[in-house]
Amino acid sequence: MSRGRVTAVILVLGVVVVIVAVLLRPDSTTGPYRLGDSSPRGWSGLARVMERLGVPTTEVGLDEVDGRSPGDRVVVVPRASFLGDREAERIRSLAREGALVVLGGPPDRPTPPLSQFRPIVQYQSPRTCTQPDLAAVAGLDRIDTADLEPLPVPAGATSCYGNGSQAFVVDEPVGAGHVVTLAGPDLWANDVMRTLDQPSDEAQGPMADNVVMAAALLSSGGPGGIDVVTKGLGGAPVAAGEGGLFSHVPTGIKLGIWQGCAALAVFALVRARRWGRVVDEPLPVTIAGSELVEARAGLMERRRDPGHAAAVIRRDAVRRLGEELGLGRQADPATVAATLAQRTGADPARVVRLLAGPPPPADADLIRLIDDLDRLQEDLHDDALRHPT
Repeated sequence: MSRGRVTAVILVLGVVVVIVAVLLRPDSTTGPYRLGDSSPRGWSGLARVMERLGVPTTEVGLDEVDGRSPGDRVVVVPRASFLGDREAERIRSLAREGALVVLGGPPDRPTPPLSQFRPIVQYQSPRTCTQPDLAAVAGLDRIDTADLEPLPVPAGATSCYGNGSQAFVVDEPVGAGHVVTLAGPDLWANDVMRTLDQPSDEAQGPMADNVVMAAALLSSGGPGGIDVVTKGLGGAPVAAGEGGLFSHVPTGIKLGIWQGCAALAVFALVRARRWGRVVDEPLPVTIAGSELVEARAGLMERRRDPGHAAAVIRRDAVRRLGEELGLGRQADPATVAATLAQRTGADPARVVRLLAGPPPPADADLIRLIDDLDRLQEDLHDDALRHPT
């Protein structure tokens, strides 16, 4: 595959990753217990019911509810388990000022994970429903408990859908208002309220009164509307800053990153696997060593500089003779000449003149120098044959 095709494939993969990340980018209004979420654990059914009743329902942050008049409003906190101690006290202060506060579970009980949502269907009749605090829901029929555990009823509180000591709806008067605690936010989830355009309830049994209970309880809080607190809860891992950097990345972006990694892995595997026979590739032109020497000699010949050529030849001769004499390749010419004269019986002055003499004035003198150096090499070899070590 050519470099251009590889670049094109990488660009196409990048475009696909960006498109998938944009398409899968989660909506800021969706998620468990959000008014815009139509999944089984969403609260879009509750928002639709309250809209039909003419009661405005709005998602707000925890900081937004402090600046409003609480006397004629309902404040709902679906994920009350995300409330910290200070935030829970802020919510109770709203009730003391006259607001109706509805908690989707006690603050000290975590919301069940998604995998444990609605394993079975259980119903609970009102049985004991204390008057007059919960009069709005006292006359209703049974509700779907979403397999939640009932809440203990504290002293001084009233309850409904329980037996007086344990219940699924607990009302505690606080100052001028009330704090109503549900067994969990799933009591008003879409899958339990069954408000998602179901054609018939015959196959699933009689419809429970979760919708009616929610509408009756929330509409009794006053004409100011319903504030559903879904943001700014410090107990949530990401909101509290307890999660890592990757936990703040939206789900769609995470899926896009993983898809890109998978695509790159597949591309690398495909490129690493050789399919078919080995294809011969053109190799660069190689130049033999002898040709390189001849080319360099030709250059030197055209320079007409026998002195430079003699210096190169003498340095090479000193290195070769020094290595053969055991003096090393870095021995100086005088030492090599003295040792060579001693071994072969040659005139030391002549050997020194050959290895380190003046440059030859002409090409004929250079040729004679080369011949004399070759004879020195031969004499050394002959001496080695006569006196083997």
